[in-house]
Amino acid sequence: MTQAELERIKIDEIADAYRAKGYVVHVHPTTNDLPPFLAPFQPDLIAKSMTDNVVVQARSSSALKSTMLIELADAIDGKPGWRLELAVVNTPVTPDLPHNGELVPNERVETLLRDARALVAEKRLEAALLTGWAAAEAVLRRLAQTKGVDAEKKGSGTILKQVLVFGLITPDQYIELSRAMDARNAFAHGFIAQIDAEAVDRFLKEIDVLRAPRAA
Repeated sequence: MTQAELERIKIDEIADAYRAKGYVVHVHPTTNDLPPFLAPFQPDLIAKSMTDNVVVQARSSSALKSTMLIELADAIDGKPGWRLELAVVNTPVTPDLPHNGELVPNERVETLLRDARALVAEKRLEAALLTGWAAAEAVLRRLAQTKGVDAEKKGSGTILKQVLVFGLITPDQYIELSRAMDARNAFAHGFIAQIDAEAVDRFLKEIDVLRAPRAA
């Protein structure tokens, strides 16, 4: 769901709430619906009652310091009976992902892959898989970003499908990475990872291949 769709849903919810309280509500009001001091603006919603008048704007948290919002707040400030209500709406993040995460740098990816290979040599396959997948996600998310995908907010499976759709990985690579992802997910959630040393080694080689053009 896009940011615009989330904002629209939020505005509809707020409109219904104010109507239930007896307010007269205008969603995306026209100039005729606005008092003169709001004429230069395009608020998402205004709700009016005998004692309270509310101007509502739905925005992402990153847009709360925009010039328009500051000017709107200044225009409303000091107007008797009027107030500004900001509805913060953010695109949901996959629950397992950090809200403000930063991808590991390329040099760290190389270290992770080296550590994963050492773990395979020690026959510690589950640990190798977890370490290797950390490198894989960084590589795959950076690949997705080259096509404008907001990769930091999408789950592993979604990213994997998108890099396939964009032609950034082959169908055979997709199958290999999917198997590794499924095994990693199983182990990370307390299940037995159905994977052998050869499969982990193939998976790590695929990640090396995918990161090579970006390291060049």
